[in-house]
Amino acid sequence: MSNKPIIKLHLDHYNKPALTEEQKARLEKLAAMPDSEIDYSDIPPQDFSGSNARKNLPLPVDFEVYGWLQAKSRYYKHFRINEILRQEMLADIAAEKAQKAAREEEEAPMEEVAQ
Repeated sequence: MSNKPIIKLHLDHYNKPALTEEQKARLEKLAAMPDSEIDYSDIPPQDFSGSNARKNLPLPVDFEVYGWLQAKSRYYKHFRINEILRQEMLADIAAEKAQKAAREEEEAPMEEVAQ
């Protein structure tokens, strides 16, 4: 084991230190940079297609909801929450498509029936 002391830093997000003029200048230069000049070569490729693409999120859940999910399945953390959210998402997408189709139908010109 190393005898080097462990250094811990704490940043108070509500009381951040003011930026220096050099830091402000660097941020302004970065903000003015077009996206085409950003070097992404050190970032590994990401594949967000397919059903295996996932994002882990810290998700605050009410205790009652947590207890209900836990009682439903021992895999509640990984599968049940995602399953419920996916069902809600698909229902919402279907409702939006139906609303769009209804709007388009209303906006379509009415054909006059020749008599």
